[in-house]
Amino acid sequence: MYLHIIDESKTINHFIRRLREMDLHDHYFLTLQSAPSTDLHLPLTDRTEFFPSDNNIRLLTQSLHRYKAVFIHNLCYHKAKIVLASPRNVVFVWGIWGYDYYYVYPGLYRNIFLPATSLANIVLGKLSLTTKYLKYQLHPYLKHLGWNARERLQQQAAHRIDLTCNMMPNHSDVFRVVPKDPARRFPFSYYSIDFITEELSGSSYDLGPHIYVGNSASNSSNHLDVFRQLRGWTGDRDIVVPLGYGCPRYRRLINVAGRYFFKNHFTPINKYIPLKEYNENLLSCNVMIFNHIRAQGLGNIVFGIWAGHRVFLRASNPAYAFFKSMGVKVYALDSNTLTSSLNPLNLEEKIHNRKTIEHLYSEEQVQAHFKSLLKQIDQISSIAEQSHPHSVLHSSSN
Repeated sequence: MYLHIIDESKTINHFIRRLREMDLHDHYFLTLQSAPSTDLHLPLTDRTEFFPSDNNIRLLTQSLHRYKAVFIHNLCYHKAKIVLASPRNVVFVWGIWGYDYYYVYPGLYRNIFLPATSLANIVLGKLSLTTKYLKYQLHPYLKHLGWNARERLQQQAAHRIDLTCNMMPNHSDVFRVVPKDPARRFPFSYYSIDFITEELSGSSYDLGPHIYVGNSASNSSNHLDVFRQLRGWTGDRDIVVPLGYGCPRYRRLINVAGRYFFKNHFTPINKYIPLKEYNENLLSCNVMIFNHIRAQGLGNIVFGIWAGHRVFLRASNPAYAFFKSMGVKVYALDSNTLTSSLNPLNLEEKIHNRKTIEHLYSEEQVQAHFKSLLKQIDQISSIAEQSHPHSVLHSSSN
């Protein structure tokens, strides 16, 4: 049996449906709840709601020995508490999401904003990461006043993890701060390209003329900095900017700035819209620009590459090196090349990119990656039954 500790989300619900379709019925799910509920009752059902009180965590960790592995999807604070409270012979697998490490390690989040966005953060009072960094640095003094940095506990849990799985096992920034043996990192995706594109024509490469920028109302998209680069170079093309989720005051700023820079050619998407409509907006563009320094919006990037967009990423973004290593034609975003390279891809480049993405993220390949991970877990569990768990499970991960 395997246990997955999760948060309620569309992504996780899709993942659960896929496991059922793969006839993997020995997977159980524990959903974290923010509101107090009844005490934990054992054994767990196939899907159990869980309020992470100290008593419930104690009861849970005493029962984890019965599972071959415990999957932690998004290593938040309460899940980190579960990891650290568990016996050392419990095998943990970290399904890495991104914000569960970018906003935990100061070395990763200190430099994710470009100059114009950094100034906007000050104007908007968006200084949460600056405050987080100061508290982190002052922790040796603040802890004597009873204050503890949650990030430090999450860091300890990350180092305790045995195996990891994410889209970029050899390129993710997390492994700069959480060293893991490459043999214990596994490729993993919650979505296949088949699912993402199931409502679209698989043979069409027809795209509109417009330009897509960013993926959300998040300041890590560095919208203002790329707006300044694009100004005066876009002609009659619209600038399509998805802002449906994220910070409301940042969204308002980007709307004002977009109108200032591009007038009536600025086309924001300010609310949640159905997936089909969202994809239609993407397909109205033939260029996509992601000005993130951190890896973000990977689902949109994969879709754009498949659909035939010319995709620009910052060379410092680990996703750029990842896709280049896979043979995908993506383009480095800098001030010298962007404005002179806004032409669409030719048909040969589009066909090459689609074939590459369909190989990497087909439903068959996504399922094969997950089965390979389960096979590795089975091998570790088998060895652990014959050896001292501390020496077998943790020798290469700490």
